[in-house]
Amino acid sequence: MPDTALLIIDMQSALLTDAHDVEACLRRVANLAEQARSAGVRPIYLRQRLSDVPAGLNEIHPAVAPRPGDVVLDKDSTDSSSIPGLGSYWTSEPCAV
Repeated sequence: MPDTALLIIDMQSALLTDAHDVEACLRRVANLAEQARSAGVRPIYLRQRLSDVPAGLNEIHPAVAPRPGDVVLDKDSTDSSSIPGLGSYWTSEPCAV
């Protein structure tokens, strides 16, 4: 379905350090992303820009990292709906990661 996407939000290593059962969470998200890709549904990663953490921890966790062709959008607000044009990614060409 071209009008369907899986939003994967704020999965940077820095934001997962205190999460409950982080390994189970990562497995679930990775599984959902794989199922989405297999069904032709595009994963869209929303990444919060964090200025106060080391660069390596600001990246999406390797266990759920985007693949080539997945969309990755950075946001400056905790409100993901504030990303201009987010809906256009349902039908546009994939962005390179």
